[in-house]
Amino acid sequence: MTLRIITALTLAAAALTACTPTTSRTTGPIDRAEAACADGRYVTAQAIADSIVLGNTFSTLGADDLCRLSLIFVHLGENSTQEDANMAFAAHSLRAARSLDSVAADRFIEGLPVADRSGMLIVSAIIEAADNPALADTSFVTADTIP
Repeated sequence: MTLRIITALTLAAAALTACTPTTSRTTGPIDRAEAACADGRYVTAQAIADSIVLGNTFSTLGADDLCRLSLIFVHLGENSTQEDANMAFAAHSLRAARSLDSVAADRFIEGLPVADRSGMLIVSAIIEAADNPALADTSFVTADTIP
């Protein structure tokens, strides 16, 4: 009788273990680019991020992943000699995220630490200026016109 109970408990434990989802998850390219940035491996992060934007997977990303990609480009812009290109890719990624789900994109930015949020707000301002050129201050006052 005791042997049957032990056997039944062993089988039940094995069945529960087999049905429990694993905690490991596959890391995608955005995860790898974030990890490379965090480790200071900016050349690697740049290569991964560029391949995402220029490859076939960009159009399949959701709003959150596009925001994460935009933030990666902000970090790369701060830590590389290609600041203009990285900020352009950051704007491209954030614009795509907002076109999918503007509320999720705004929530993503609001949830960032202050240092990261400021970089993303600069990207937002770039997008705003590009989308609304009439709002951009394009008037220059030359020194000889000041009374």
